[in-house]
Amino acid sequence: MVNCEAGGDCGGGDPSGVYDYAYYTGIPDSSCEQYVAKNLDKSTCQPIDICRDCRGPPPAEGQSGLDNCWAVDYKKYYASNYYSLSGANQMKAELFKNGPIGCGIDATDGLEAYEGGIYSE
Repeated sequence: MVNCEAGGDCGGGDPSGVYDYAYYTGIPDSSCEQYVAKNLDKSTCQPIDICRDCRGPPPAEGQSGLDNCWAVDYKKYYASNYYSLSGANQMKAELFKNGPIGCGIDATDGLEAYEGGIYSE
């Protein structure tokens, strides 16, 4: 999801983009590629950026090691549907009816200064 910027990048994002990508494109199992906490170094997402296998030796520090890797086919998992809702009552009703939900908040300056208690803005 991070490599293909499906819903954002390491600087932030929107969960709805992840659901959109999962609905239309499909996503691999999390075992398909190890998570690396950095944005892709190029502007396009290629098959090797989604699912790959590699052989040793491990790359030297600072090296990508991609010269020992290749793209592999993978099973795609799709979101069957997704939609938006907002407000505490709609969120509680959705949780009761269908289970877990994904949500996001705007990280305002006020939230950045939060130190405890119930936050409201």
